[in-house]
Amino acid sequence: MQKVINAWILSKVTTNFSKPFLTLSPSRGRLGNQMFQMASLVGIALKYNYTPVISSEGFDLSSVFDLTSLEQVSVDISNNKLFKEGDLSQYDRDITKYVDTSELIVPMNRTLDGYFQSYKHFNHSSRIVRQLLTFNKDILQETKVFLENHVASNTIKIGIHVRRGDFLSDYHRRLGRLSVDADFINRAMEIFKQRFTDITFVVLSNDIVWCKKYITDERNNVVFSPFPSPGHDLALMSQCDHVIISVGTFGWWGGWLAGGTVVYYSGYPVPGSDIDKYFVKADYNPPEWIGIT
Repeated sequence: MQKVINAWILSKVTTNFSKPFLTLSPSRGRLGNQMFQMASLVGIALKYNYTPVISSEGFDLSSVFDLTSLEQVSVDISNNKLFKEGDLSQYDRDITKYVDTSELIVPMNRTLDGYFQSYKHFNHSSRIVRQLLTFNKDILQETKVFLENHVASNTIKIGIHVRRGDFLSDYHRRLGRLSVDADFINRAMEIFKQRFTDITFVVLSNDIVWCKKYITDERNNVVFSPFPSPGHDLALMSQCDHVIISVGTFGWWGGWLAGGTVVYYSGYPVPGSDIDKYFVKADYNPPEWIGIT
């Protein structure tokens, strides 16, 4: 029986559509989670000779990124086998056994089901992933104008992302998630103040009121994102020279897209918590990033 889906063919990645398809189960989570899923799909597909396909149903990346260059087609993903991810936030080494079709007479399509939150799934394809994650022109232009109006051209821009909101709930705390305090942010800011003399800190958060109360600096300029949408905040971070991130996949991607020095909170997850039982920090955070508590 045929199984046909409406999908984006990632033609920036491959022009050989005769290869078996690698696709994703319906998306899990919000923007940061979806970015990990797409990036890992691309990295795994390239490594094991698949054509990467993203279903146009359930993924909302087109509201933030320019996907107009991708082909929208109906794809038959019959002859398909499902791979369910093991534990979250670690590199799934079992995937090799599942996607390697080199010894199969008839290559099979594959579907990935999970979050795939490890840079190791796509580190070898980082240039292509960056090309795919090109922001929509309106988002990029609006954030550029904000920076031009609030940040001197010769200053070093340090993005600061603070996740609060849902991470303050009892549910997330029991799992091992948490939000950073002002002491962590000040220590992270100090790292950059020791390196640079002219800095503007660009602050983004889902609790900007808290940030305006606690994030200040006597010597350097501090500006706060006026944008209500996650896409704009992510674009702002991507245009910073370096980034400070608290916790969560959204901040992770801001640091990765910026491409400079990233200082992150290494106290996540809470030691001994449910998440800590499976979370592998070395699989989640690139080795060149700086972790502090």
